Amino acid sequence: MTKRKIYLFTSVVLLAMTIFAAAGCDFLNWYRYKDEENRFSILLPRDWYMAEGVNNMDLYVYAPVQTDDQKINFTVKVTQLPANIPVETYFDANKEELLFIMPGASDLTEGQFMTTGFNRAHWMAFSARLRMKSGVEEVRFLSAVWVKGKRAFVISAIAPLENFPKYEPIFWKVMKSLRIS
Repeated sequence: MTKRKIYLFTSVVLLAMTIFAAAGCDFLNWYRYKDEENRFSILLPRDWYMAEGVNNMDLYVYAPVQTDDQKINFTVKVTQLPANIPVETYFDANKEELLFIMPGASDLTEGQFMTTGFNRAHWMAFSARLRMKSGVEEVRFLSAVWVKGKRAFVISAIAPLENFPKYEPIFWKVMKSLRIS
């Protein structure tokens, strides 16, 4: 190997190491979960726990640090629809149901975004008070809805209100990583 090739190889390796260090090697902290049956995939944090088929959800993912009264998690639910329904219609129905289940919701915001898989989503976030074993807990809830053909996808995330800013970037990364096939 000539000196020039060694220099070029060393330069490429050093450049790659610098890029990974600058990026914080974030990709090492995530992996792509694939659900072959429901034909979707999402990025998940490596240190979070995952269970399939819990509480009527297709996927239940929760933070490594939990207490009985502080649940930090997100869920994925895939529903087979009887007909093609516009995402706006399904979102409105989902929103109405969630606000009925969680009366007294406040600070409601909503919008739209595109995932890395180029699927359009409608999202909403709101704060609510939930009864827990130790009393009432204030939480922040974030939910996004996608419809592709006759399948509806809902990813919902929840965290205590005071901890939500810490987990919100994780929730958004998961939601924006959805790929539907």
